[in-house]
Amino acid sequence: MYLKLWMDVFELDDLLYLKIIKTYRPGMRVSPKFVFKYFIRFLELWGMRQAAPWIDPYELADAINGNADQIASFNQSLVKTDVIKRADELLSVFRQLMKVKHLGPTGVSKVLHLLNPKFFIMWDREIARAYGVNPNPEGYLEFTLMMRELGRKVLSMCSERYGWRNPEAELARKYRGKPLTKLLDEYNWLKTRRWINRLLALEVNRQAQV
Repeated sequence: MYLKLWMDVFELDDLLYLKIIKTYRPGMRVSPKFVFKYFIRFLELWGMRQAAPWIDPYELADAINGNADQIASFNQSLVKTDVIKRADELLSVFRQLMKVKHLGPTGVSKVLHLLNPKFFIMWDREIARAYGVNPNPEGYLEFTLMMRELGRKVLSMCSERYGWRNPEAELARKYRGKPLTKLLDEYNWLKTRRWINRLLALEVNRQAQV
C-alpha cells in the first residue's frame, strides 16, 4: 500500500531520480556542473532545501571522485553483501563524504545511494530515530544491517507469495525499475510521516467502500 501510494503521489519526483540513476554509473568521475545538476538539485527536492544550496559542487565533486572506486566496489545488492565484513569500508566512505560542508548524514546517504543504488540506502533523522539508531556513520552501519535483513524478508515473502525466482528483479520491474533499496526507503519515509499515514488510512477506507 505504501509503495502504491508513493507511485501516485510522487510520480513527478521519481522522474528526476530515475534520470539520475540511469545517467550515472558507479565509478564514473563527475564534474561540479554534473554534481549541481543532479545531486544537489536532488537534495533540494528531497528534504534538504535549506542546506543543499550551501553545498559547494566543487567540494562534493572532489569527494565523489576521490571515493568513486571504493563506493563502486560494493558491487552486489545490499541483500547479498556481507555488510559486517565490509563494515570498515562502509564507515570509511561515509566519513569521507561527511567532510563535505553542509552535506550531513542525511545528504551523505542520499548521495551514496545515487552513486551506487543497489547497495546504499537513504535515510534521514526521522527514519534513524524510528529504527533507534544515531544519525552518524556508526548508526548508518547499524541501519544498513537492519535494512539488509528487512530486504531479505521482503524478497522471501515475494518469492513465496508470487513464486518469483528472482524477486529482486521482479520488484524492480513492477516499480519503474527502482532498486530494492529505493523501495525500502519509500516505505521507511512514508511510514515515518504521520500525515501520509492519515492519507493512506483515508485511501484504504475509500477502497473498502467501493
